[in-house]
This record gives sequence, C-alpha cells and structure tokens, in this order.
Amino acid sequence: MNLHIREPTVDQFPKSASAGDTFTGTVTFRKKDGAGEGKGGKAGGGFPIVYTMADVKVSGGNSGSGSSSAPVSSMEGHIDALAVAVRDAKLKYLKGLSYDADKVSELSELLQSEYPTHLPLYQILLSHAMKRATAAVQTSSFPESVLDQLALSANRVISLVDSQALATEMGTLVDKENAKAVTQRKDYELQKTALVDALGSKAMGYLYRIQYLQTESAAVETGETPAAIIGDSSDVPETPSMSSSFSLLKETSGLFEATVGELCKWEDLSLDKHWQLLVGRHLLNNRCAEHAVGPRQILFLNVMVHSALVLIIVNPMFEKHM
Repeated sequence: MNLHIREPTVDQFPKSASAGDTFTGTVTFRKKDGAGEGKGGKAGGGFPIVYTMADVKVSGGNSGSGSSSAPVSSMEGHIDALAVAVRDAKLKYLKGLSYDADKVSELSELLQSEYPTHLPLYQILLSHAMKRATAAVQTSSFPESVLDQLALSANRVISLVDSQALATEMGTLVDKENAKAVTQRKDYELQKTALVDALGSKAMGYLYRIQYLQTESAAVETGETPAAIIGDSSDVPETPSMSSSFSLLKETSGLFEATVGELCKWEDLSLDKHWQLLVGRHLLNNRCAEHAVGPRQILFLNVMVHSALVLIIVNPMFEKHM
C-alpha cells in the first residue's frame, strides 16, 4: 500500500528551523471504534518517520490584504513586512469608520495618495460611497455629487481589475497540487469579487439616478407632486424641456442596462443579492418596450415606474420579504 503524507506548511515549522534540518517522529494508524477485530481505537507504538526541511521561500505578493506569513530573514524583509502591517492597519481603521464620520474624506484622500493602486483600499471607499448614496435615497435627498462619487468609486475599482486576464484565469481549472497556482487563483477570485461588487454598485447608482431624474422631471415640468400626476396623465402639459428630460432618462437607462449586462458576464443576476437590479431592469425594460410613445405619456409612465422603484429601493419591509 502506498501512502502519501502532505508536507507541513511554512508556518508549522519552528521559527528557528532552516533548510536541511531533520525532523523525526512517529505516525500512528488506528481503526475506528468498533471496526474490525481487536481493540479498535487503541493506538500502537506508531511507525518512525523522518522529514528533512527543504529550502522553502515564499514571495510576498499583493493578494487581497497583502499580508504574508512567510518568515523574514533580512532587514529589508522586516521593513517591507512592517510597511504592509502599517498599511493594513490604516485600511482597517478606515473601514471601521462611518461613511459620514468627521474628516473621513480627508483621510481617504491621504490614503489614496499613499496607495494609489491598492485594490482593497478602493473597495472600502466604494463601500462608503454606496452607504452614503443609499442613505440619501432613503431620506429622499438626491444630491448629484453623491451619485457622481458612487460612480467614480465604482469605476476606480473596475479600472484596477484586468478583466481580460481575469477571464482567462477563471476559464481554466487550477492544479490544486501546485501551491503557486492555488495562491494565484485565490488572488484572481478576490479580484472577481471586487469587480462584481463594483459593477453591482455602479448599476444601483444608475437606478438611484433614474429615480432622481423621474422625481425632478415630475416636479419641474408640472409643478405638482408625483401623486397628483398619477391621477390623470392627460393633464400633463407637453413642453420642449420634457423631451430633454426624457432623453436624459433614456440615456441613463441605457447606461444602467449596459452595466447590468457587464455584471451578467461575471455573476448570475438571479442571485438574491441582485434582486433590486433584477426588478429594476424588468420595470425599465417593460416601460421602454411597451410604452415608448410621446414625452407627455412617458412622463406619466416614469412617475409610475418611479413609484415602483421607491418601493424596491427604499421600503425595508419589501426587501425583508423578498
């Protein structure tokens, strides 16, 4: 019978160990309790085993947090490890702050200047931007700067991910016996998660903007509340600016659809976490396909869709039951 035993990992060796050191011990095989004959479960003296430590060197890369458990054997290595620890501590502190905390914007700008291409930093900034935009929507406050910042944060994360290399890597199986390949795959999986989250946040930003544009078009063009418009669309006056509002809505809807389409390349839109995007897409597609008429009717239909978007974006009870 051939028996293969996995080598110990680097962090399982004593810190004082070095290449060429020999480790001795015993390995014991036992039967499960009650299995076979004899005293099942009682260990014998074991079989002797000898292991000679190889020259294991682990290069510290930037996969996610950038931390490494590899032993440091030089002053330069200590300095690099310290720099990584300081960076990760800064990111942990930033992540723990509320998105509206005092001076959080200044701190974010400082960290961006220090780590301009570190993906985990921009994932934290995107998370803050998403929380800020969601809070604005839930309080019926739609400052365009908040939505612009959300789009900027999402695009920054997307730009740091090489989608072509990611598609090539994820399209193949990984040799699990190859430690380097496994580590590389984990790094790409982290990049994929970042890309999916960024595309989802960007799409939600467009959905928020559509809701904002629909609210503004109702207020500016009619001088009445959306509830009043819902009563009778024939009362809505048709004006040149109404056509402009519809064009902007149409453009934003197109950007939303394009972003969702890109997201679908990487993840199934039917997953629970994407339900708002799925419902929003259905509402917008139905509006465009079935009601693409004049600006006056479009404004009325926009208000109807706006009411539905308010339900799926703002109402926590609806989200709870989905």
